[in-house]
Amino acid sequence: MEYWNNMVQGIMADTLLRSYLWACLNFVGLIFIFALAKEFLVRYLGRVAKKTATDFDDFLVTLLSKIHYFVFLVVALYLAILPMGFSLNVQNGLRHFVVAVITINTVILVEMIMEYSLNKIYRRRIKQDEQSIKLIVNSISSILKWVIWIF
Repeated sequence: MEYWNNMVQGIMADTLLRSYLWACLNFVGLIFIFALAKEFLVRYLGRVAKKTATDFDDFLVTLLSKIHYFVFLVVALYLAILPMGFSLNVQNGLRHFVVAVITINTVILVEMIMEYSLNKIYRRRIKQDEQSIKLIVNSISSILKWVIWIF
């Protein structure tokens, strides 16, 4: 009987170790894939954007490059440990953390889009010097950032 107990415990420990190793491998692999995809897209789109006359595509490349690697880490961690079957509380806590990180990064990107749009609108409509446009855009941008973060 003791032989069977030791065998079952050995199999369970081996399975647990294997699932942790698989999760670590998935985590590292996903981070590598996300980082590689980001670098490839930024470089490729950057080369394409240099050939165009507009600055909107340059802005999109800048926007894409501003996605933080921390977002990749958090998403990779979530995807790597999701199949491991942790308790519902752990899964919900991690899910809420992932949503919070993605939301914060999205709000930062929305702020950048808003600031770019304000610059474009005021440069096109107001024929004043650079300093006054910068002052107007900074003032409106500050107010809108507060509104975005509050809501």
